[in-house]
Amino acid sequence: MSHSSLYLTNLYNDLITNTPQTITMDIPSEVGQGQISQTKIKHGVILSDWKMCYQSDMNVQGPVSGEYMQIIFCLNDGISWGIMNENRSITIQKNESCIYAGHDGTEYICYKKDSNFSFKSIKIPIPYFSQLLADYFDGQEITVYEKKLLNGIAKVSVTPIMEQILSETSKFSQYRGGLGYLYLDGKLLDLSGRSFGIVHSDGQKYFHVPDGADCHHGSKTDHRQPARLCPLL
Repeated sequence: MSHSSLYLTNLYNDLITNTPQTITMDIPSEVGQGQISQTKIKHGVILSDWKMCYQSDMNVQGPVSGEYMQIIFCLNDGISWGIMNENRSITIQKNESCIYAGHDGTEYICYKKDSNFSFKSIKIPIPYFSQLLADYFDGQEITVYEKKLLNGIAKVSVTPIMEQILSETSKFSQYRGGLGYLYLDGKLLDLSGRSFGIVHSDGQKYFHVPDGADCHHGSKTDHRQPARLCPLL
């Protein structure tokens, strides 16, 4: 192989290995249809895209890491999930999102049959989330965000521009090498800024959840009724 060919081969391999990689899983046809994909970018941030429709009710439970701040965007049928041993649940409807810190607990869900679920999520490592706050806000603002986002659950309306940005996150594959990471970092900061801005202006529903309270309705959870859906991200 000539020197020029070897150089181009190594350059191509470097571009591939330094490009955001997506892991995709198809829903087995015997249980339904749809696809789940995850892309990990810089700073350990994970972007997920969920599209699912099941032929029968699917009961699922799984652990939720306390190492991440989560932003979940509901783009179609509403979702609701419960947190075991805490007697509380979370619900979001179409064109709503919720922001909350992971809790190292277990969440449980029932995916209802024939429902068309579509949602996207962003998992931000807590240290990187704290770094973002320190880089862009002053002390008083940081205190406000930490109180609302680390100690409660903020629900934010998904605006048309936010929905557009979410759809654009899948276009990173047109960029090679570090440009793909740069493209997704820009989308992440844009979405985070718009979501945090609504939280700061109190243009959202905010819940500080005491033990035994239901996050959505502010009342005791009736565990005889299973949650409708939960993204176990």
